[in-house]
Amino acid sequence: MNLHGAEIGVFNDDDTEFTNPILTRITNKIGYFIFENIPYVDYLVTEIKSPDRYILSDKIYPIQIRKNGATIVINDIINTIMKE
Repeated sequence: MNLHGAEIGVFNDDDTEFTNPILTRITNKIGYFIFENIPYVDYLVTEIKSPDRYILSDKIYPIQIRKNGATIVINDIINTIMKE
């Protein structure tokens, strides 16, 4: 399912409490988000706000930026709809 409106954050890899995002993006209508021009280093990516009526995903994605123009695909952020 493509999830529009989820807020995704990039964090330094030592910010395991996810308190200080370096960058944030909101997923578009097809569930995509893009972070550009990120310095070479290790990061954690996670959802920090779910769309209305969805449960926040607790999945954490460690990523490594090692090359200019690198593309990292995260395609398994899954949210569960809240039961009414």
